[in-house]
Amino acid sequence: MYNHIRGPNDKQIDCRGGLPHSQRNVYWWSRLSHNVAAHSKHLGGVNALYCDGHVQFVSTEIDRTVWRGLGSRNQGEVVGDY
Repeated sequence: MYNHIRGPNDKQIDCRGGLPHSQRNVYWWSRLSHNVAAHSKHLGGVNALYCDGHVQFVSTEIDRTVWRGLGSRNQGEVVGDY
C-alpha cells in the first residue's frame, strides 16, 4: 500500500506506523501511518497498476500535481500526458 503524497521512488523513509486500515484515532498515528511512497527497483520510475487494469510506467520526474491527480478520485482534475 502507498499513496500519492510523495512522488514515485521518493528517497525519504516511509512511515508505516501500524496496520493498514487501523482503527486508532491518535492524531499523529493516522497521518504518519499513511506516508508511504510508491517504490520500484526500476531505474527512473515505477510501474503503476490503474483501476481499469492497465499497467503503465510512471517517471520519477512526473509533476507532483499530476501524480497527486492520478491518485485521487472525484476531484475533477484533468490529467493529460505524463
